Amino acid sequence: MDNQGNCMKNELWTNTLKMNFCPIPEGCFLMGEGGQEADERPVHSVKISRGFWMQETPVTNGQFEEFHPGHIRYRDLKHSSRDDACTNVTWQEACAFAEWLSNKEKKKYRLPTEAEWEYACRAGTNTAFSSGDTLPEITFSQEDFFSDEVPDMHVAQKQANAWGLYDMHGLVEEWCLDWYAPYPDGEQTDPGGPKQGIYRVTRGGSVNTTMEYLRSANRMAALPETRNEIIGFRLVCTEIVPMPVKTQGRTFRWQRDVRQEKAYYSRIEQAVFKEPLVFVRPPELLEEGPFYPHNHVPSIAVLENGDLFATWFSAKRECGRELTVLAARLRFGAEEWDTADEFYKIADRNMSSTAVFCHPDGRLFHFNGISMSGTEFNLVSVFRVSEDNGVTWSRERYVNAHYSTNKPICAPTIDNDGRILLPADMYDMKNRRQGTVLFRSNANLDSFEMRTAYGENAENFLKPDKTAGWIAGVHGAVLQLRDGRLVAYGRSESRCGRQLIDGKMPVSVSEDMGRNWSYHASPFPPIGYAQRCCLLRLKEGPIVFFSFTDPQYDVIAGHIQGMDLTDAEGRILHGYGLYAAVSFDECKTWPIQRLITTGKNVPEKYDPGASCPPFLMDKYHGQPLGYLQAVQSPDHMIHLISSRLHYRFNLKWLMSGHHIGMI
Repeated sequence: MDNQGNCMKNELWTNTLKMNFCPIPEGCFLMGEGGQEADERPVHSVKISRGFWMQETPVTNGQFEEFHPGHIRYRDLKHSSRDDACTNVTWQEACAFAEWLSNKEKKKYRLPTEAEWEYACRAGTNTAFSSGDTLPEITFSQEDFFSDEVPDMHVAQKQANAWGLYDMHGLVEEWCLDWYAPYPDGEQTDPGGPKQGIYRVTRGGSVNTTMEYLRSANRMAALPETRNEIIGFRLVCTEIVPMPVKTQGRTFRWQRDVRQEKAYYSRIEQAVFKEPLVFVRPPELLEEGPFYPHNHVPSIAVLENGDLFATWFSAKRECGRELTVLAARLRFGAEEWDTADEFYKIADRNMSSTAVFCHPDGRLFHFNGISMSGTEFNLVSVFRVSEDNGVTWSRERYVNAHYSTNKPICAPTIDNDGRILLPADMYDMKNRRQGTVLFRSNANLDSFEMRTAYGENAENFLKPDKTAGWIAGVHGAVLQLRDGRLVAYGRSESRCGRQLIDGKMPVSVSEDMGRNWSYHASPFPPIGYAQRCCLLRLKEGPIVFFSFTDPQYDVIAGHIQGMDLTDAEGRILHGYGLYAAVSFDECKTWPIQRLITTGKNVPEKYDPGASCPPFLMDKYHGQPLGYLQAVQSPDHMIHLISSRLHYRFNLKWLMSGHHIGMI
């Protein structure tokens, strides 16, 4: 280093922790990649005004534990060595390490800015990787949460780039200094990102990450509190003071022109079934994206202003880093849903899955999973709150801060005390178990605890008169009965086999607010993949159960049997597909069942979206597959959504005879 603090050519030095630092010369480069992901545009010129030093490799466990000896408990879980790349470090801890080292050595260490990182990674190249258009030394595989293979995390095992830096493409993602935000237009000098944000940038990708996400220009992000086994960091030593950057966000369609007045309804007295609407509508403008072919796992809420607010995920494939969450409104009094716009996304994280719920106090809650990588299973769960009908949102809080298979894929509800009950999937592939667990909020609705004793008394699972620690079936629909017990129904087939009692969908019942569950057979047929049932307590008092007459595996095989459905007049119709069952005695009996169709004699073709093929709807046939969720608006209309279609009807229509179709 010269007396101006500039990096000298070919100078390499080692600090007291045996961290090697490579010289990175001053210069200019084009940041971003125009033909790839939207957040890499616009490609813009960046000047690095002075040379600096960057650590030759990511920080190792041994180096970080000189600062934080207690970190060893994290690497013991993976049997990693002192010379492996350090992970399980939050952004704040990485910055604290840099500050400690700066004080220790009287030098200025910090995390690299995003621009410094990409500049150093490229090392003078303008190709996808510093090695050219490919990475010949790395073996790529699909990200697989269920793999037992332990990756080699030892640093400097691959060839360095032209400036002597190892592991810039893969091994571990690396924290950067910047808040994540869209790129600004125009030339930049020593940019340091915006002054504030929600997510911090990570760069470089990690082990078991597919090639497109290891490119020099690829951007990732994470909540700064994130602690996991694939995010690490490296330091720079520099006198450069990054310059804050102004970024221009946009107003999303679901945020625009939202009325804040409370809605007033006219009670609908007659039986009503309206023509189904499409609520998953592609954006009209290219910038109101992305919008992928697979749109699935819907959720819906009725807001205080009368709007219906729906969310769902959109993806090329369900285990993909591109998977994002979209949203749309059906504005109060309107007969057509707004087009979709992006609602919730952390760059290059799988966002499976999503749920929204409007509490009786008017607050709108949004629950979401944030995957460690591209798989839909290894994730944490967070929630946000809106107090202005979904226009603005609080910062995330954790439902579950530990990576697991818990994903908020089911409909939230409230218990008799006004607390939120949040069902979530649970998969235990090692022991071949799966089901639904339950989280319950505190009285202030600002934190959650897991109620379910998952795995406890596993030998009793699905046995009559026995209790075990979880709800039978994934995607569980949960409701509290008036006597305080919880009742739940779930999908009967998943990765761990079928869960049936006497050939029927099981009912799970808890007498201790979700810790333990007992089981008995329901009167309903089982359901399988591409199907999700739901429960809804109506304002009138009865409980309605929505499901399908035939499981997906029989639908696909062509072995459709249908079921006898009894209306309020005692007449029986043998129907196929989506139906509702009504209980007047807290789920003990279901005397009324009604096929959810327009009831027309001439079949009409409908596209249900997601994994479901088009189907013909008539008096005897409803939608055969789909993920269901239902809410009821103050005018007592029931709004049932299923992956793409929005059904609208009321209890009086459910109580009317089979001969009564769309009114």
